[in-house]
Amino acid sequence: MSSSHLGVSSPSLGALRDRISALKDKERSWKYCVPGAWRPVGKLFEKTEPKSFVQPYSFFLEHVNAIEMYRSPLVTDPSGSINSQLSTGTGGSWVEKEIIYNLFVRLSTSFDHNQDGILGGSPKDISLNPEGIRESGTFLKSIALLGHIKNLGATTIHLLPVTTIGRDGNKGNLGSPYAIKNVYTLEPSLADPLVEMSVEEQFKAFVEACHMLGLRVICEFVFRTASKDADWVKEHPEWFYWIDAKIQDRNPQDVGEETQKLKYGNPVFSKEQLVSIKEKVSKCDFFGLPEPPVEYRRFFKLPPSKDKIKINEKGQYRGFSLDPENEEMVETRIPGAFADWPPDDTQPPWGDVTYLRMYLDENLEKPRFNYISYNTIRMYETTFAKKELANLGEF
Repeated sequence: MSSSHLGVSSPSLGALRDRISALKDKERSWKYCVPGAWRPVGKLFEKTEPKSFVQPYSFFLEHVNAIEMYRSPLVTDPSGSINSQLSTGTGGSWVEKEIIYNLFVRLSTSFDHNQDGILGGSPKDISLNPEGIRESGTFLKSIALLGHIKNLGATTIHLLPVTTIGRDGNKGNLGSPYAIKNVYTLEPSLADPLVEMSVEEQFKAFVEACHMLGLRVICEFVFRTASKDADWVKEHPEWFYWIDAKIQDRNPQDVGEETQKLKYGNPVFSKEQLVSIKEKVSKCDFFGLPEPPVEYRRFFKLPPSKDKIKINEKGQYRGFSLDPENEEMVETRIPGAFADWPPDDTQPPWGDVTYLRMYLDENLEKPRFNYISYNTIRMYETTFAKKELANLGEF
């Protein structure tokens, strides 16, 4: 069956339909439970039917058929942008009148399909159940949620990051979607193993399904931070901050001033400095902002060259960097991020992401702003944040 069966050009959704149709005749005795809110387009969710067991291929095929039946006549090419196909505003002005549904794919369509009281749990892949069914959310299952989203009156879907997730410092088993390993690749676990299609093809099918229903799709990208094991590290080590690998991360119980000076975390400012920082920022005066303690600044070393970077047995990047103060070579690591404002924020550090170095110092060998702090990642010091110092390439 070709994709033209859908009545409009929809190559990836058509391929998904063909794949599901081919597998439909091979359905076995499945134990696949779905929530009642996963209703095909045109069918209202009945609270009296909170969940039910289904044959998955027949179930998802019904959803694709319903999307075809209720497709928007205004969208002639769902595989491309639909901004020019809808008469609801030009440029970015259409956002003002949209009803936006925020979708975190991994969470929003996660479900205990075999009803064993556990989400996933397979020793090989925590997102799979013992039968190999993915119980965390997927693009395929998100297609099944479109009928409900459409019925709510939403006109746009805002996707939280769906890009590849790093592993260094993960909180929990799956990691944060904001720990971006690669902004150009999709997180593999968002593909549903029910259909043997790549995560890229399943994502395209999801977007085409949205477009066929006249739903715009906004993808959220993160560019100011990255995971500590991001692919960019080996390509552009100069885009990251590096500290002495011997420096331990500060724990929440490390409250003593001397202990804080010996361990890495958000820099600790004196009361007088905090008053000065907040007063200057309130006046939009970013010249001569108070800097972190010298002990903290000494944690940071110069970025290593590409040939001085390796990955250890834990999958963590380690470098061999020059200490700009004593000009000795030391082993270095990429530090985690923390709340960028206010400077005395007390929330714990984020162990799975780091801040990107957005600007370079005028003196690369003896840099003044070689550290992570509010004045290098948020309230940029004016002598540092200059167009000619933008960190666009290698040193």
